[in-house]
Amino acid sequence: MICSLADRVPELKESIQEHMAVEKGDGKRLIAQARKELRRVTGEEAWRNNWTGECHLPSYDKLRRQLQRLAELGLDDDVVALGRELIERGLAQVETSNDEGDTAAELGGCLPVVFLALARSGLAPAQKLLYAIDASLSDDFDVVDGAIADILKGDYQTADWSDVAKELSSRLPRATPRSKSRRDDWGEMAADFTRNYKRDRLTDWLGTALERAGRDSEALDLYRTEARTTASYERLVRYLIRNGAEDEALRWASEGIAKTAAHLPGLAQNLAGQLSELARTRGQWDIVAAHTACVFFLRPSHELFDQLMITAEKAGCAAEVRACALRFLETGIEPGDSFDVEKDRPRTDSEPRWPLPALAYLTHIRRSADRRRGSEAPRHDVLIDMAIAQKKPEDVLRWYDEYRARIKRTPHLRAWPSSDLPDRVATAVASTHPECAIEIYRTQIERHLVNADRRAYEAVASYLRKLQPILNSLGRELELAAIVLEIRTRHGNRPRLMDILDRFENYRPLSRSKI
Repeated sequence: MICSLADRVPELKESIQEHMAVEKGDGKRLIAQARKELRRVTGEEAWRNNWTGECHLPSYDKLRRQLQRLAELGLDDDVVALGRELIERGLAQVETSNDEGDTAAELGGCLPVVFLALARSGLAPAQKLLYAIDASLSDDFDVVDGAIADILKGDYQTADWSDVAKELSSRLPRATPRSKSRRDDWGEMAADFTRNYKRDRLTDWLGTALERAGRDSEALDLYRTEARTTASYERLVRYLIRNGAEDEALRWASEGIAKTAAHLPGLAQNLAGQLSELARTRGQWDIVAAHTACVFFLRPSHELFDQLMITAEKAGCAAEVRACALRFLETGIEPGDSFDVEKDRPRTDSEPRWPLPALAYLTHIRRSADRRRGSEAPRHDVLIDMAIAQKKPEDVLRWYDEYRARIKRTPHLRAWPSSDLPDRVATAVASTHPECAIEIYRTQIERHLVNADRRAYEAVASYLRKLQPILNSLGRELELAAIVLEIRTRHGNRPRLMDILDRFENYRPLSRSKI
């Protein structure tokens, strides 16, 4: 009966054969079968069509079971050897897949078996570490790192890590020296991102090996050299701060910001963030506030304004900073001495004094940002959000009126700063100034009716729903029916719009006889 069932169920037959091979200790045949399955499954295409629901996803279940059988036989070295091929071929398959990470998850399910076998294998400790490190270096999809954690936490001697460092150091390509004419060409360096990324990953592991081998001075020398080779200043600054060399960290971060602000602004801002956190731990609140102000002037928002006020309060200069920040939001003009970049513009008597220090490294960030920003302009959107947060509807409407007046004067800014600003204003003033909210919603309805598409029609219905409670509270229920009827009359040739209006009215059209 078992043989008959096995003939009809191939998976059952394979499972029985595997169990028999394990009992007989026939490892060679199982290794050959596992290798065959490995190459078959990693050779499949992996794809998913989200439009049709069709897909073809490789299943690693059988391979994982075969690797477990080999491990049960004590063939850990063979599992490790198969693991090398699995990682190489599996990651290549993941790279070409189009399946929202399903293949990566399948591959990741096999890796714990491989690395458990690695821990029990006969490889030397340094070779085990290099096996895990090589797997990590070949992985650009975060498939391997979770599986190698236990290997890296093993009980290794400093000599083992020294052997690892020696091997990784031999792989490090010699940095090409820059000519004098190109020494400051950081734009070229930024363009060669891939080379720097791969080199940084290798030196990350090399530095880790040196540190765990107790060779901290060599690790520091490596980080210093690489900072100027690949702009890896963040790693160096983190290491220096972690080891208490805060003054040196400040010097290197300042150099990194000066070198990268123009071509790698994100890196420069990250370095500035590290210095801000360092100042916070030291209790240097004037420096922390200066950092917050730099970010606020670059990307103003009411949340950043609140953060600026908190840090300025701790620095003991909240009143002066508030006056300058509000003046910036209302006029678009920054304090002349805030970042030491506008010394040619004398400060007028009516201009508030900027009390925070002008930090040289923030000057580079500001100058770089100036080349990417447009002209100075008031930030009514932030002022409106601040008034909304403070529940001051009169101020909300005042700033909104100024915003609309500016839009009329400068038509190219019609979409500035965000399309949902009128909605936020109407929501904020609906209870205190219902007529203003009604006007805004009706304007938004007309703006969306210009576009003949379903998304615009859904927006029209949402504004009608927002109008309904306001009109009901004013005893003007029939006005909503009139608005709907007007839309139907003007746009009756849009069947999708009519369907959405019918749905809005719950399939019971408002009585037109009462209008």
